[in-house]
Amino acid sequence: MNMDDMSSTSESNGFCNSGMSMAMYMDGFHFTLFSGPNTNCLIFFFQAWTLDTIAKFIVTMVSVFMLGVITEGIASYRSNLRNRKFASGNMRRLVLSSMSASQALAGYLLMLVAMTYSIELLLSVVSGIAVGYAYFFGGDGSATRVKSDPCCAHDKDEEDDQISLTSDRDRNTPLLRNITRPIN
Repeated sequence: MNMDDMSSTSESNGFCNSGMSMAMYMDGFHFTLFSGPNTNCLIFFFQAWTLDTIAKFIVTMVSVFMLGVITEGIASYRSNLRNRKFASGNMRRLVLSSMSASQALAGYLLMLVAMTYSIELLLSVVSGIAVGYAYFFGGDGSATRVKSDPCCAHDKDEEDDQISLTSDRDRNTPLLRNITRPIN
């Protein structure tokens, strides 16, 4: 049986073709809300979470938006914790590691949502991150760095703590002196 036969015998519920659910659109971006009943339904992380009604899809859009806001909230809270003494030794390491893992998990979940190729879900991801950034970091340019990659932003935090290539002390190391020397 070919794919056309399968889709024609599958049940359509008016929103999407629930007989052929999938984790991502394979032919590029779609406006899922306006695609029609012959479009395959999206699976949101788990098979049981198939977005086969408009209500489920809108609840998912709101949830994804909130996950974007929460991701920026975790980044802000983690940044604040790193800059103050709240515990010492292993407890501090455990808390900061847990926050880093939470930020990475939230970022990777957002990445998986973007990979569904649903325009509405992608816009929910981006707008959630933007609103979260504006709320938690002020959105006025006062933040020290911009996190445009929430799934991997936690790696940048550790790099920032390790080395600053713009300081005069670092420029005087033999390796960097050769790299930053003007070419004649």
